[in-house]
Amino acid sequence: SSDVCSSDLEAQNLSLKGDLGFFERLLPATDKDGAVAVRGLQAQLESPGRVRYQLLVMQSRGKTGEFQGRYELLLSGTQDGKPWTFTLPGGPHRLAFKHYQRVDGYAEVPPAAQVRQALVKVIDPRGTELASVRVPL
Repeated sequence: SSDVCSSDLEAQNLSLKGDLGFFERLLPATDKDGAVAVRGLQAQLESPGRVRYQLLVMQSRGKTGEFQGRYELLLSGTQDGKPWTFTLPGGPHRLAFKHYQRVDGYAEVPPAAQVRQALVKVIDPRGTELASVRVPL
């Protein structure tokens, strides 16, 4: 029984060390001019008409205080052979964090749309774009 507990604890420890290493690699190496950075954006078509997205937004190392801002997700591609774009309903969505914020969400798009790329923009309370990342789907 103690071998099982020890084995479970070792597995959890390894998992936590892996998570820590992952997050350490995401940290900006130096304080850059930007207040925030999009350190990761993933988007995938989960089913016709449904795109799942995940992003990680981080404050630059050395910045103090809570970041208050918003993010906007734009999808683009084609629909019925014509260029097509989509923005999440409700306008830009709220971000509020001290070090980082992970965002998971879904976008409901027309089933006939061929989504080709996703673009996320981070904007400050005045509406100034601070960071953006574009990825293909």
